[in-house]
Parts: sequence; C-alpha cells; structure tokens
Amino acid sequence: MTEEKFKAGAHVPIWATIKEDGTLVSPSGSCKVTVYDPSGTLVAEDEDMTESETGIYYYNLETDEDFEVGWYSYVITSIDGSPPITSKQTGGFYLKA
Repeated sequence: MTEEKFKAGAHVPIWATIKEDGTLVSPSGSCKVTVYDPSGTLVAEDEDMTESETGIYYYNLETDEDFEVGWYSYVITSIDGSPPITSKQTGGFYLKA
C-alpha cells in the first residue's frame, strides 16, 4: 500500500471500488465511510460516499490546520443484496503540518 500524504487544511479524497466476482458493481444499499484521527478519535462517522461511476465511490474529507498530524485510518462499509450483505474495506492516509 502506498502511503498517501496530505497537508493539514487540504481536501483529502477517499476512494472505494465495489466489486462482485471481479466486476465493478453499484451496491443496492449504501456506501459509507468512517474516519479516525491518529489518537483514534472519530473525525467522520458513516458519511455517504458519492458514486462517480459504476462501483467507484469517493468522499472528500475537509481538514483544517487544527487537525492532528499523523496517520488517519478509515473504514468503508457497503451494503448490497437481499438479504443484505455488508462488505468492509480499510485504508488510511498521513496528514502532515
């Protein structure tokens, strides 16, 4: 995994791809992201992600100069099907001063 670095005050794009059997798909339910700062404090909770094209979603986290410097982690949750199947993806980025 390549470490992405952003400067505090930047918009941080968080991307997700949703696939079924190797093919990009749009989940019938939701695609949401939760973000934690380096201390484990919740920064964004269950925020809706925007679909840019089939199976590709993004969320722009707006940071400011007061955001803690360090490694941020996120969990992306998508829900699809009936009965619903929940899928999770994890990732992170580094925020520098």
